[in-house]
Amino acid sequence: MFDFLDVPKDHPAQKREAAYQSYLYGEGDQKVKIILLDARYDRDALERENRRYQKNWEGKIMSDEQWNWLEKELAANEANIHIIASGIQFIATEHPYEKWENFPKERQRMLDVIVKTQANNVLMLSGDRHISELASYHVPGYGMIYDFTSSGMTHSYSSSTEYNSYRMGKLITDKSFGLMQLLWAEDEVKLTIEMRSETDEVQDRAEIVFQK
Repeated sequence: MFDFLDVPKDHPAQKREAAYQSYLYGEGDQKVKIILLDARYDRDALERENRRYQKNWEGKIMSDEQWNWLEKELAANEANIHIIASGIQFIATEHPYEKWENFPKERQRMLDVIVKTQANNVLMLSGDRHISELASYHVPGYGMIYDFTSSGMTHSYSSSTEYNSYRMGKLITDKSFGLMQLLWAEDEVKLTIEMRSETDEVQDRAEIVFQK
């Protein structure tokens, strides 16, 4: 995978068991940290019943090594925006497919790490669903976090009507891609999120204002 993504041979991620890594962009008080998690390599088993994934109450998504790494990345608090990408949805709980909620202890552990580190302005990034949507969730002791799901560019669930009580805006079932833009001001950061169609038409749009 790293060869395909052209990750340099001397990159620290090459020495780890799983494919997690982080990147810091920007200067001064306009920095964004992108944290790429590996939610598959060390994941425990998932079982299906009637095409629905069952919860693994004691199972893990990530190794303790990756959890310790993530906590250090967030505790450093080097950026005003922290984007955590894990592939699978974090906030959504109702649908029967792959999601963090299938491993309740791991989902809670993520919330606990966010509260413990108090990392600035956390946004989750996910896909894998053949739909696009934006969800928000209030974390006691921290505040709001968001999950932007963008998928897919080649396949979509055109007839999906699935429920997500945390959804902001529309459920996009057409083929789409996501676009995020940051506008930096003196005391705040405005994040604009758009879901766009194959022909680059805006299907849904949301604005989130983060405090610096």
